[in-house]
Amino acid sequence: MSGLVGRVWSLFHEHILLAPDYFRDSASREAALQPLLLLLASDGGGGGGEEAPYYDVAVRVAGGGVMGQAQAVRTALARALLVRRPQLAAKAGGLAALARWDGRVVERKKPGRAGARAGFTWVKR
Repeated sequence: MSGLVGRVWSLFHEHILLAPDYFRDSASREAALQPLLLLLASDGGGGGGEEAPYYDVAVRVAGGGVMGQAQAVRTALARALLVRRPQLAAKAGGLAALARWDGRVVERKKPGRAGARAGFTWVKR
């Protein structure tokens, strides 16, 4: 069984790999940064008189593929932001939806079968 883990800390680091360098394609980059973009949109773009908050985020991910890691980062970031700003959970399509973990995993291959459920191709002779 694969274990995909995303952990988020709010720390200062000297050696840092920025999100555009790690998530090279735009789809995975947008998925990873979606909670921060949602936070920026909920603040009205920072134009409400108060300055938009600045978050320095360090993330460690392990296992899975690039998109799975981006989604693990998205879930971890959303949960961290919900602790900091719980009023964002009430909005429709807000951080609460992003903080939910998708527990589906690939079903294992069974003995005597071609895959998890598919049988071998039937041959008459």
